[in-house]
Amino acid sequence: MVRNFDLTDALDPVLDGRVAAGPATDVGSTKKLFQAGDVVVSRLRSYLREIALVRTSPDVQAVGSSEFIVLRHRDKVGTGLTPEALLVYLRSLPVQTILQWSQDGSQHPRFNEDELLDVPVPQAVERTAPRLGKLVNEALEARTETGRLLAKANSEIERFVLGSGK
Repeated sequence: MVRNFDLTDALDPVLDGRVAAGPATDVGSTKKLFQAGDVVVSRLRSYLREIALVRTSPDVQAVGSSEFIVLRHRDKVGTGLTPEALLVYLRSLPVQTILQWSQDGSQHPRFNEDELLDVPVPQAVERTAPRLGKLVNEALEARTETGRLLAKANSEIERFVLGSGK
């Protein structure tokens, strides 16, 4: 079983368990392997900002389109940059402008991985990374709680409408 993420899944800034797992044999094309904590960037049509943080559980392998560039934190690198801070930075207007101007092609405009890797990360982003990480994680936890509460409300409404009405 695998979670197979398409580029459009990265319109949402998090790739997680909301995409249902399916048989690996159903995957019809070449895919890239994802790990929790990866930041994935679609090199196709940068203006869509298909950039996401991978938040999947290790019990089901995560894979995605070969159009994704996978950025993985290396423990040995002496930087304070967190995946959450990198996500916020890569979705920012300055980076998006660089990627837009780096694209080639008219029907399916793409930028090269080297162009993404050449984008410098300002020291201010590294300095604020712990705070950005905390804010992003709080937002993701709130989003999860919102989903849980919405499901509970839907269940209550269905019970009221279909049940006794009490």
